[in-house]
Amino acid sequence: GVKMTATQYNLPLSEYGIGEDGEGRTWLVGKVGDKQVGVLVLKQPNAFGEREVFQVWTDKEHRGRGVASHLWKIAQLSNLNPKHDTHQTEDGKAWAAAIDNR
Repeated sequence: GVKMTATQYNLPLSEYGIGEDGEGRTWLVGKVGDKQVGVLVLKQPNAFGEREVFQVWTDKEHRGRGVASHLWKIAQLSNLNPKHDTHQTEDGKAWAAAIDNR
């Protein structure tokens, strides 16, 4: 995957990586120093080229600091066309609303 520093965006992650798994899903992994603190997994693109969220995870100690939102922003800037899944958990709904209101 591509390695870039994220400091240019003045956001919580110090670096991130983007890769793909065997199922064709796109993984965005965020780190603070050597510690992996967040993962955003997007499904294969649909007919419109949008990738729905498959999974979001943030390390407990780093929750509420915008880690997942930062990964979302990176996905947008990388032209991955992230899209919120229509079947969301309550946490997912709250996060989707928070991102859309930033």
